[in-house]
Amino acid sequence: MPTIFSIILLYTPIWKDLANTAKKTAKNISIPLTVGGGIRSIEDIQNILNAGADKVGINTSAILNPDLIAESASRFGSQAIGHRAGGFCHGAHAPPLL
Repeated sequence: MPTIFSIILLYTPIWKDLANTAKKTAKNISIPLTVGGGIRSIEDIQNILNAGADKVGINTSAILNPDLIAESASRFGSQAIGHRAGGFCHGAHAPPLL
């Protein structure tokens, strides 16, 4: 069975424009790209996917806006949306959303 690799690009304040960073990264790799960090809205997801990402990771925003996962999966397909069970809310680790 072949090994499947993936690049996960996470937001850092050094990057002024996450979508632009994702676009540059996607142009230079030929394996799946997941981008996360600072994804707060459907518009953010659209921008990241348009930049060339295969998937977006939504964590804290899913806790703050529980409908974001369902809405984004409905619009872009569940294969394009990732969520780690947990996240941060008000500075404390939140319980998993299952």
